[in-house]
Amino acid sequence: MNTLSQWAYHAITKHFNKIVKHENGVLANQDIEQVHQMRVGMRRLRSAIDGFGLVLQLPKKVSAARVGKISRILGELRDLDVMSEMIESLVDQIPNQEIKHLDPVFKSLKQDRQYCYKKVKKLFSDNLYIQLKQELKKWLDDPSYTQIDQVNINLVLPDILLPQISNFFLYPTWYFPASYQKSEQYELSLHALRKQAKKLRYNLELFEQQANQEYQYYLQEVTQVQTILGDIQDNIVLREFLKQTWQQDPQKTTPTLSYILQKNNLQHWQSWQNQSAKFLSLDFKKSFYLAILNSTTN
Repeated sequence: MNTLSQWAYHAITKHFNKIVKHENGVLANQDIEQVHQMRVGMRRLRSAIDGFGLVLQLPKKVSAARVGKISRILGELRDLDVMSEMIESLVDQIPNQEIKHLDPVFKSLKQDRQYCYKKVKKLFSDNLYIQLKQELKKWLDDPSYTQIDQVNINLVLPDILLPQISNFFLYPTWYFPASYQKSEQYELSLHALRKQAKKLRYNLELFEQQANQEYQYYLQEVTQVQTILGDIQDNIVLREFLKQTWQQDPQKTTPTLSYILQKNNLQHWQSWQNQSAKFLSLDFKKSFYLAILNSTTN
C-alpha cells in the first residue's frame, strides 16, 4: 500500500469486517468479550473515517457521528460488564460480612445490563445500524475518493497526525493547577482527556503495521495514558455506582472494599503523575514530533 486511498480503504475494510464478525456473538449474549470487540471495531471505524476524511467520499448514512452513536449504545453495555468484573475481582479480598452488602449491587447491575442489552438487540434491527451497514457495503464494493486519492502516504502522514498530536498536547487537563487535582471538575477533565488519548491512539494505530520503532514507542506511551486514565475513571464510576446503590458512603457499608478501591486509586494517580510529567517534558514532546516526521511506511 502506497497511496492515501489504499490505506483508507484497508482501514475501513478491516474495522467494518471486525464489526460484522462479532454481531452474532453480541446477539447470543453469552460472551461479554463479543460486545467489547464490536465496540472497539466501531470506535476504530470512527477514527478511520475521521483520520482519512480528506480523501474519503462516503455516503451520508456513513458518518463518524452515526458510528459514534452506535458505539455509545454498545458502550453502555460494555461499561456495566467492566464494572461487574471489577467487583467480582475484589470479592475474594473482602470479609464475608461485607460481601452480603454486594447483593443489591449485583442485582442492580444485572437489571441495568438486561435493559442495556435490550437496547443493543434493538439496535441491530434499527435503521441507524442497518443503513450504515448497507451503505458501507456498497461503498466498499465501489469506493469513491477525493482528488488527492493517489497521493503517497509518506508525503502526507505527518500532516495527518501532527495536528492531532498538537491538539492532544494542548488539551487543558495537562495544565490544570495542583489545587484542582482532587476536584470533580478535574475528574471530568481527565475523562475527556482519556477520550482524546483513545482517539489519538486509534489514529496512530492506523499506520502502526508499517511504522518504525520510534513511532511504535510513542504509540505505546499514548496507549499508557489511555490505560491509566481508564483505570482512574473505572474507579470513579464504581465509587459513584456504589454510593447510588447503597444511598450512603461505601466506607460505612464496606470499609475493606473502600480501602482497596482507595489504595488502587492512589496507585493509578501516582502512575498518572509520572506519565503526565513525562508528556509535559519539552524533550519528550520534541522527540514525539520528530518521530512522526521521520516515520516511514513501506
